Amino acid sequence: MQETSPKLEEDLEGLLNKYLESAVSMFSPVVSDIDRHRVFEGHRNVMLRDTGEVDETDVRQISGDAELKVETILYGTVQEILETFLPAAESMASGQMQMLIDTLNQATEKTGNKVDGKGKPISFDLILETLEKIEIAFDRDGNPEMPTMMVHPDMRARLEALDKDPGKSDFEKEQKKLIDRKRLEWRAREANRTLVG
Repeated sequence: MQETSPKLEEDLEGLLNKYLESAVSMFSPVVSDIDRHRVFEGHRNVMLRDTGEVDETDVRQISGDAELKVETILYGTVQEILETFLPAAESMASGQMQMLIDTLNQATEKTGNKVDGKGKPISFDLILETLEKIEIAFDRDGNPEMPTMMVHPDMRARLEALDKDPGKSDFEKEQKKLIDRKRLEWRAREANRTLVG
């Protein structure tokens, strides 16, 4: 009978988990930028907001399958063994991305921050309308921490066309005005914030 070392198994499991986390981040960099916390039990998350409002979210299982052949374990390199887990990482990243999109859709519907282009292509006006509806934070020096924009891959050509559009300079002027106004709003919020000691 083959003897096993609990410490070695624990170390290998830790290595594999770190590799999977890294691979999932590679497949979904947007999701990897979001703070996360581990929930060890239960079937829902409850968040109590400053306003007293309670938000509940269901816990979803996200998983992926990988096939590791005995021959790969016996004769493969560490890299070859780890690469067998890439399909699982890609599946997990896809599941996380879908959950993020679903959560954002629910939140924007609930808050009324949804911008519906009604089938029109993305435009400078739609981008400004979207920026108008969201809260923008700023760093200590007053530089905006601009949100990440997620778009369907089919919209890439349209975004590239906007980048070359002659109206871009007008858009940039309007965007600067909007950001300057939001900076003043942010400073007012920060000044009114009650510090808890």
